[in-house]
Amino acid sequence: KSKVGVSPFELSSSEIRLAPGAVSLGVSIKDFDLTQVLPYVPPTAPAGPYAGRLGFNIRISFERGAEGVTRAVVTGETGLDALQLIRRDGSAPFMTVPRLRVKIKEADLLSRLIVISDVEIEGLQAQAVRDKNGLIDLVQAFAGQPPAPAKPAGRPPVVEAQPGPAFKFLLERLA
Repeated sequence: KSKVGVSPFELSSSEIRLAPGAVSLGVSIKDFDLTQVLPYVPPTAPAGPYAGRLGFNIRISFERGAEGVTRAVVTGETGLDALQLIRRDGSAPFMTVPRLRVKIKEADLLSRLIVISDVEIEGLQAQAVRDKNGLIDLVQAFAGQPPAPAKPAGRPPVVEAQPGPAFKFLLERLA
């Protein structure tokens, strides 16, 4: 047991095998003050935490065989309390969520399938503003960035790593 700031943090293991390799880790934190991450929110992010507390209790399991990793799974619960989000240049929160809970039935990192068994949201309130051109600020803020302009020809293109297949999400219950 330890602390992150003033928030209780715990890391535990219920299984460690050397041959074949396997480990199961429990990770939990309680009442982590989200305003502590504000200095790390990228300047391009449309919003950041004005207030709120994070808690989670998850289990991470890895197994390795002769051919490499054979299992990589995350299960558990996470939640937010008293969340308030503020726009990058805002003076007051535009969104509040008194309570949010998410239960992760299984997040299989190898098959890239995440099954969420339950999402509970209580008291969500959001404020959106439509400008004179009819654009809604929240839609614009979270719509994504426009594509970068094409680079001038003459230099060979830089080959970037290609991402793997996208994760698939299955939500069993939303309340």
